[in-house]
Amino acid sequence: MSWLASAKWIVPLFILVKLVMCRYVDIGSPVLDCVRMRNDKWRALVFGTGHYHTDDNQRFVGTWVHTGTPFNSAFKIERITKYPEPLYFIKMINTQEYIMGGPLTTTSESRIPIFSNHKNVNTTRDHDGVFGFEKAKDERGAYNGAYYLKVVHYDHYVIGSHSQADPPAGADGFYLLQMDRRYQPTMTREHMFWIEQCS
Repeated sequence: MSWLASAKWIVPLFILVKLVMCRYVDIGSPVLDCVRMRNDKWRALVFGTGHYHTDDNQRFVGTWVHTGTPFNSAFKIERITKYPEPLYFIKMINTQEYIMGGPLTTTSESRIPIFSNHKNVNTTRDHDGVFGFEKAKDERGAYNGAYYLKVVHYDHYVIGSHSQADPPAGADGFYLLQMDRRYQPTMTREHMFWIEQCS
């Protein structure tokens, strides 16, 4: 009788474990329709701020240290099927813009901002907007469910920067999402991102 009493908790426990595990997405399906990206070190969601930083139709994509879910934080990840390698485009759902890793210069000597277009929505899938996802290992050398994001054309990694870059007025806690110009920077938790399903 005691075995039957304990057995009735097995199915609910299995369902609970599966729900927790499914919160974070394993990259590999052709299209992930709605995901959010969370920086592992800062625990902040990545999102297109909607703040126009330039005059040539470029919008910087950044992170915001935020207690809730930012308005424009949902992304679509599209597999590029014509290549045998696992390559992807990333598209902001709210504005329907593809994120680009372009050759935009800043005052920083080592980093390039990640940006998308505004006014004229960027619907192109240019080669500099191709991303690769690499499984990240923690300090022990074990996979922790996070990924490194790499802009394939430039061979640079995406970093959730903790240095402010002309944030919007009153926007304490806004940090520009940037690429590292070094081809192989030292991989840290600042480079790692969790891919979460939209709830």
